[in-house]
Amino acid sequence: MNKYLIGIPFLLALATAAQAADTYSQALTAAATGATIDVASTSFRIVPGVGIAHPTTSGSPAPAISRLASTAGSTPAESLGTVGPFVIVPKSAVSATTHAARSSVDARTTSGTKGQEDLSSFGVAVNMRTRQPAVVAPRLKVFGSDAKTIAAVAKKTQGTVVYASDMDGSGLIRYGSIDQAQAALPAVKATKGVDDAFVDVIESFRQKQ
Repeated sequence: MNKYLIGIPFLLALATAAQAADTYSQALTAAATGATIDVASTSFRIVPGVGIAHPTTSGSPAPAISRLASTAGSTPAESLGTVGPFVIVPKSAVSATTHAARSSVDARTTSGTKGQEDLSSFGVAVNMRTRQPAVVAPRLKVFGSDAKTIAAVAKKTQGTVVYASDMDGSGLIRYGSIDQAQAALPAVKATKGVDDAFVDVIESFRQKQ
C-alpha cells in the first residue's frame, strides 16, 4: 500500500480538528462581550455569565461549539470547553458545584481534610490577540510597592491581602468579585508607593490556583 495513502486519513483528521478549534475560538471571541481588562500591552475581554469549575471524575466534557456559537453574547447553558485544568461552565453550575463542595468540606471538617478552593467568584476572559480563554481571578496584582503600603491600600479598598513582599515589592489583594477588583484598580494604581497594578488574569497554570 502506498505510504502516502496511509497518511491521508491522519492529515484529514488534523485538518478537521484544526477547523473545529478555529470555530470554537471564533465563537468564544464572539461571546466575549463583557468588560475589557488590560494587562500590560495585552487586552482581555470577559465572557459574561460563565465561570470555572473543577472537572468531574468522569473527565472534562468536550467543547460545546454549536451551543456557544448560537448563544454568542448571551449566557451559555452548558459546559463550553476547558481553560487550563478547569472546565468553563455557566455561573449557575459554578454555584451548584460550590455548594456541593462546601457541604463535602463541612462533612470532613473533623478529619482535617482541606477542600478545593471556592471558584464561584472567578471568571473567564478571552485574550483578544490569541483568541484563547484565560481565567480571571477576583484579585489585583501589585508591583513596585512594600508590604505596609499594600496592606494599607487593601484595607482602604475593602480587599484582603493574599501576600505582600518587601523583598520584590509585589503583592496580591483579593476582593469579593471581579467587579470589585476592577472598581478598586484605579485607587490602587493611584496610591503613592505603588508603581503599577493589574487584575489577575491567569494564562499559565503551572502553579495551582
